[in-house]
Amino acid sequence: MPPQFIFTIRELRKVAPLTQREILRGISLAFYPDAKIGVLGPNGAGKSTLLRIMAGVDREFSGDARITEGYRAGLLAQEPQLDPAKDVRGNVEPCSGRSWIATTGSRKSWPRSCPRTR
Repeated sequence: MPPQFIFTIRELRKVAPLTQREILRGISLAFYPDAKIGVLGPNGAGKSTLLRIMAGVDREFSGDARITEGYRAGLLAQEPQLDPAKDVRGNVEPCSGRSWIATTGSRKSWPRSCPRTR
């Protein structure tokens, strides 16, 4: 029996609220546990938006994005504010999730206050 997907996205659509610009359209993805993924594309393609949705930080979208029950996703910013009293593990672990960490260029206050995660 094949392993179950740990995260699935179906017909995801995201529109920027202020400009009504469509950022993501018709995205469907599924990931197995322990999968290593990369999100590639030019600036403005929606990579960071997709990762924020996957981490549960951005909830304003249509379609379906869900993580398997019992798991949670974390979001690690590209340039987080680190606690100098902690080592790398101490700064990353509080919000790392049980299976994977999404990396994106937003959430300047992470990890001192973890973003809402799934």
